[in-house]
Formats: sequence, C-alpha cells, structure tokens
Amino acid sequence: MSSSVYNHRSLAPNPGMPRGAQEGLLRLNEAFDTIKSEYDLLLNEVGVVKSQRDEAESKMAAQVNELNIIRQTLYDLEGNHHKIRTQYEDELGRLRLELQQYKNMVTNKEDRASTNAPSAAPGPREPRYRGRRSLSLAPLSLLSMSKHFKITDPLLPLVVVPVHPVQALVPAQDEV
Repeated sequence: MSSSVYNHRSLAPNPGMPRGAQEGLLRLNEAFDTIKSEYDLLLNEVGVVKSQRDEAESKMAAQVNELNIIRQTLYDLEGNHHKIRTQYEDELGRLRLELQQYKNMVTNKEDRASTNAPSAAPGPREPRYRGRRSLSLAPLSLLSMSKHFKITDPLLPLVVVPVHPVQALVPAQDEV
C-alpha cells in the first residue's frame, strides 16, 4: 500500500558532479527507500491493529449483551423465587395453624372422653374375618405421635392429612 505523496524520482548523479556529491545522492536515495518501506510496513501494521481492535470490540459488545441477558434472567428468577417462597410460607403457616387447631381438638376430645367414660370399660371389638385373629385398637392421639416426630426445620414441607383417632393393636377378647 504505497502512498503517492512519497513517490519520488530518484536523483540521478550528474556526470559533472564531484564524486562525494554523487555518493551523497546515492545514500539519500537509499534513505528515502528505507523510509518508504518502513512507512508501508507501519501502514500495514496499523490496518492489522485496527481490524483486531474492531474484532475485540465486537466480541466485548457480544459478551456485555450476554451478561445483560444473564442479569435480567437472574432478576426474573429472584422475583419468581421470592413469590413462590412467600406462597410456600403462607401455606406452611396456614397448615401449621390447622395442625395446632387439630391437636387442640383431639386434646379436648380426649379430655372429655376420659372424664365421661369409665376407666375399666373394654374398648369396642373388631369383627372376626375368616378365622384370622382380629385386633381391637386403643385410642392414640396425634399429640402422642408428635413426641416421636419433631419438626426441626421450618422450611421442610409439612403434609397434614386428617386422621381419625386410631386404636392400639390389642387382641380381641374372644381369641385370648
């Protein structure tokens, strides 16, 4: 990529010039050629550097764009997480309240049953089925089960299933 500004005609030595002047002209021509070749090399190098700069800028712009997309996705995920967590905590609080109400109801029923029922009365009998041993079940409250199962982490899922009081396994009277 030569520039026309620096094109020069070579200075030809005159036969009538002294020998020292002719050598000076030759050295001057060599210096001009060296300067011209250096200028061309620098011009090429500047072109390469500009193309590398443009490529680096385009890559950086693409990465900045990608980071902005990731940032927006993260903000969206945080918003969804907060919304779902709030719903979960509300549901968990509602279920805990329901569980506490159920425990209170069971405790009240047991208290009324123990004050109204005679203590030595036998429990209800289960029917016999095809020669198998039938079992009668004694009352067992949810509160007595809660002694065995403790909730240590309030964020763990809690499933509450309404259960009628169950009876402990006791052999039926007719099979003893």
